[in-house]
Amino acid sequence: MITLWVNSSATIQGTSALQEFFGGIWELNLADNSSLNFSGGELRHLDIGNNATTTLSGGRIDYIESGQLAWKWDYGVDPPVVVPNLHIEILCRDW
Repeated sequence: MITLWVNSSATIQGTSALQEFFGGIWELNLADNSSLNFSGGELRHLDIGNNATTTLSGGRIDYIESGQLAWKWDYGVDPPVVVPNLHIEILCRDW
């Protein structure tokens, strides 16, 4: 298990094949404004919360969980408006 906290960041470009107790990454948690760039490797469970962000551009991820709101208030305009809270970006050629 890997956990990223408080403005930390990680780049994962590859892992061994996913196998419980032996390979890949079984669980990766992001919280508190942390960020992840995942471009290769095998991951069983990705949990994103508390304003964390991630860019996914390759590899295998079996399960993605996001525990944050899909909308947020934009107070930069008057009156404030509700806008999308983008925190996951998936870059791919094929699904």
